[in-house]
Amino acid sequence: MVEYTIAVCNYNMAETLEESVRSIDDLIDDRFEILVLDDGSTDGSLKILDRLEAELPRVRVVHDDNNNLAEARRASVEAARGEYVLIQLDADDIYYRGITDFVEIYHQIDDQVLFDPFLKGYHIQMARRDLLLTVSHRSMGYHEDRDLWRRMIAEGHLIGLHHKPIRESVGYDRGFREKVEARFDAIVSQFRSGVSLESYMRWLFWKLPTWRPGKSLSFRAIVFNIVCAPLAYLIATRRGVYGGFTAEYADMTRYTVLLPARIMTLSQIEAEYGISIDRDALSTDGCEVYDLEPGEHPGPRYWLNERANVAANRRKKQGR
Repeated sequence: MVEYTIAVCNYNMAETLEESVRSIDDLIDDRFEILVLDDGSTDGSLKILDRLEAELPRVRVVHDDNNNLAEARRASVEAARGEYVLIQLDADDIYYRGITDFVEIYHQIDDQVLFDPFLKGYHIQMARRDLLLTVSHRSMGYHEDRDLWRRMIAEGHLIGLHHKPIRESVGYDRGFREKVEARFDAIVSQFRSGVSLESYMRWLFWKLPTWRPGKSLSFRAIVFNIVCAPLAYLIATRRGVYGGFTAEYADMTRYTVLLPARIMTLSQIEAEYGISIDRDALSTDGCEVYDLEPGEHPGPRYWLNERANVAANRRKKQGR
């Protein structure tokens, strides 16, 4: 009987799809299924998925045709057979450790807290299927994950776990036009999620004089966002703003403090919630990945820094 569904969404990722799915399959056991939702691919992905489904018993393929990634993610949760669903494992990443240990940590937390947790890691997240259907992905062009995190925080579910990498990106190097379009769509999604234009502009202008090399948002990105924000706001209002948040979640500056405050090491989670995590239940690799000291390992870079991420992965591979 399937207990866990790993929900992978694919759209035209034929170059990396097989490597990604096989890497996940190598790390799990028969308690899991890998549900690959193909969202109308036209690049040969379907032949690859047919072969993987025939060869790997844990792989199940679902075909759909959604308008965007958020709807595909929601459809994958709806199609899941497991009581628990792992999301944000993508078809352009290869995973090399830590999936079952992440599940173990989730259950230890779930057994000791008085609410239904949504455990957020880096490129891996887990919750009960029922929770993900209740607080589901909302239809957006981009940034559907950050909108989900914002609502999980607002409703008291999100626990963020700081850890070492468990995956590598193998296909996330977009062309210039795609990067510009994705960044613009990300701004639109911030406004659709309920962020006010005034707070967004205030946040950007505050970042300008405090910017230093190595910050998660590049200087060019800040300027781009300032220039594009008014138009993005108009488009967001035309498409429809979800909103529904209190002031602290609609204020961009305050929200960018709220999320990092929820991302903690195992020891910090224990102290915050008054619980105890049994390290003996984790593998040696799991302890290395997840049992960190505060500040021991930097978190990943977000905000669409694809070039920096891909270059870092290439350097890492060359160093092996």
